[in-house]
Amino acid sequence: MTTRRPDYCGPVFGSSTPSTETEYSRGPLEYSVSVGLVVDGDPTVGVVYDPANEDLFQADVTSAGEIDDVSLISEAFRVLVGRGEAGVSWSLPLPRGGATEGIGSVAYRLGLLASGQGDAVTTNYGRNEWDVAAGVACCTAAGLQITDIFGEPLQFNQPEPWVRGLLVARPALHRRLNAHFKSFG
Repeated sequence: MTTRRPDYCGPVFGSSTPSTETEYSRGPLEYSVSVGLVVDGDPTVGVVYDPANEDLFQADVTSAGEIDDVSLISEAFRVLVGRGEAGVSWSLPLPRGGATEGIGSVAYRLGLLASGQGDAVTTNYGRNEWDVAAGVACCTAAGLQITDIFGEPLQFNQPEPWVRGLLVARPALHRRLNAHFKSFG
């Protein structure tokens, strides 16, 4: 998938190949190959595979379940971010209790989050739709709330296939992070 054809409204497959070599130089080998199916602007099926760690995440949003959102959000929480965003001064600071963990591939981060191996994924960086479609499908199926970094819903298969950063978490934590980020104007 590269750009949307204005005359085409059917399902769109998006695929993403391994991350840039910059990520390889910053830490352990983590990369992913992902394939997502977008129907009517929404990711509906996603597969994310990290061959280095042999991790496979897959989801079909028609099998999405409800999430138990009774968890205490004042406790410590772990936010999965890009390696280049972990602990840097220009990145939006997290509220009290938040700690970042740098993970190379955005699709892999979303897969980890969908499987319960993190509490949130954030990135200030814009992404191509095809880099996140499969992971967004996995997170949707897991009952997580997904928006751009500004709290706006994601819409795929747009004329400009670009997502303005990401904020993905359980609904209560998503509300907390979204309010916190908005306080910076």
